[in-house]
Amino acid sequence: MRSQLHKRFSRSFVEEILEAFNDHRISEEKVCELLDLRRARLYELRELWLQCLIGKKPFPLYGRRKSAFHRLPGEEERWLHEELAFIQRKAVVHRGRFNFAVLAEEVEKAFGHPFQRADTTPY
Repeated sequence: MRSQLHKRFSRSFVEEILEAFNDHRISEEKVCELLDLRRARLYELRELWLQCLIGKKPFPLYGRRKSAFHRLPGEEERWLHEELAFIQRKAVVHRGRFNFAVLAEEVEKAFGHPFQRADTTPY
C-alpha cells in the first residue's frame, strides 16, 4: 500500500504539479504517474487546490475531507443514549436477547426516518 500523499511529497511540490496541470503544461497521465494517484483523486485535489486559491487559504494535503462522525439532532441522540444506557444496565440479565429490530422500528416511528443498525445475526 502506498503511503499518504503528504508523507510522500511536500505541499509546494504538489502545488507546482497542480499548477502545471491546470495550465496544460503537463498531461493528466503524467501527473497521475508523478504523484502516484488515480485520475479521480487528481481531480479532487485540483478542485480543492482551486478552492484554496480563490479563498486564499492554505492547501491541505492531509486530513479528512469529510467528517468521520455522523451526528444526530439533539432529541434523537438523547433518546438513543437513554436506550443504550437501558440496554447496558440490563445486559447482565438479558445477555444476547435484545431485539434491536424492534428498537429500530420504535426509533423510526418516533422520529419519522429509518436508522441503520448493525445486523449481528450469524449465518
